[in-house]
Amino acid sequence: MSCFINLSNKIMPQIKSGISHSMRNIKTGYFKGFSRVAIAERTAEAAPPQWIYFERYVNGIQPRPNNPLATYSELEPQYRPNSSADSFQVPNFQIPKKNVMVLCSSDINPKIFNHYLSNEHASLAVHPQISKDLSVNKMQEIVSHPKASDIVVSPTASSRTVFVLDPHLPPHCLKLHCPIQITRSTRHLEKRKIEHSITVSNALAHSTAMRANPAFAYFPESLGIVYGNAFDSWGFLVRDMTPRPYLPNSSFIPLFSLYSPDVAHPNRPPLLHELIGESGVDPEQCILQQIFFPLLKCWVDVYTNTGILLEAHGQNVCLELSESGQISRFIFRDFDTYVNKDIYTEKHKGSLEGLNPYELFQSKDTEEAPQGTTVSLIYDQAMRVPFDRIAEIAEKTYHIPKQRLQSACRSYLRQIFPEGDLHFPKGGKVFNYAEGALRVGAKAKIVETGQEPTWR
Repeated sequence: MSCFINLSNKIMPQIKSGISHSMRNIKTGYFKGFSRVAIAERTAEAAPPQWIYFERYVNGIQPRPNNPLATYSELEPQYRPNSSADSFQVPNFQIPKKNVMVLCSSDINPKIFNHYLSNEHASLAVHPQISKDLSVNKMQEIVSHPKASDIVVSPTASSRTVFVLDPHLPPHCLKLHCPIQITRSTRHLEKRKIEHSITVSNALAHSTAMRANPAFAYFPESLGIVYGNAFDSWGFLVRDMTPRPYLPNSSFIPLFSLYSPDVAHPNRPPLLHELIGESGVDPEQCILQQIFFPLLKCWVDVYTNTGILLEAHGQNVCLELSESGQISRFIFRDFDTYVNKDIYTEKHKGSLEGLNPYELFQSKDTEEAPQGTTVSLIYDQAMRVPFDRIAEIAEKTYHIPKQRLQSACRSYLRQIFPEGDLHFPKGGKVFNYAEGALRVGAKAKIVETGQEPTWR
């Protein structure tokens, strides 16, 4: 049974004073079920598209028992997603092309390419907080170059990825080098990470999974510009916010907006509650058939066909909404992710060119890690968060036992991933970051938790 939602024409209520000024006046296309789902509008105004409201204020950034660093950030408050400012400006240094490395995807939008690259110079976008720190590698050299006009941006939920507010350009984000700690990690963006992300994006563009699964889409990582060509050289990455394959008249919201509180309207029920309550569809079947099962199918299809282990948590997945209001596809983003080199080389004639060796793993036991360590880290930890949060709402509101949803997902996963025992840890083990790694400045260490898996 299809779970879909119909458009109506209401306006988002006035947002509280702590929210940025332009966000207070966003008009949204209301749905019968998704009464606060923002419909992205491509207008000629230099205002944030409406999905940015959900990125910044319905993002679920809050402490979690299994991750005390979930809200930790060394970014100054004005650069964080929950800032009251509409936007901030990113310095744009003009570097001679001979001094940079340019990396681009096979389907880059020419308007984006030509905007950041001229005949003589390349743009180098640097986070404003980082540009002030002359101790950062090569920063003294970089800031000595002339600047073009600053880039006006709005932050997204990940903080260091920002949306460019330029009505004359195709919609896109910039992922910036931030060698400071945000949540559990230091957010470096060296050459190897940029090249890896673009290589993964290209692999998705040519994957069987993308062509065969109509529920799968992605935002391509299309252009990287790196200052220098050393091992520790860094730069920025462009993420094209037009999903591939392209569908007209669609819009999207982040997955976390289904279950996260709205900071402007804390007493309103989550979007998931509104969807289920007014859709007329059986709540359990709606959750399983429209959210959990197709998301699992996308994740498995991509992994088994490419070796790419998508980190499909609430921030890295968006729900695409058709013009009629249906949840039509799952759009994946951020491809600084792990890759199973056994599967990848089989599909790419033995080549690992362009991939970051630190993000490769194997199917079988190795000296570095037992079988399934990395797959468990992504599936049992990152993906578990949205599944748990949605299941908790379903149990509290509709009295659907969480264990019943988990059992259904375990059965479905075995059906679509019969070879899963060769990729998940042996003996039903679960892996996560060590407790000692969840503190400021700690190095990540992955250990067996002693717990049993819940969603597989």
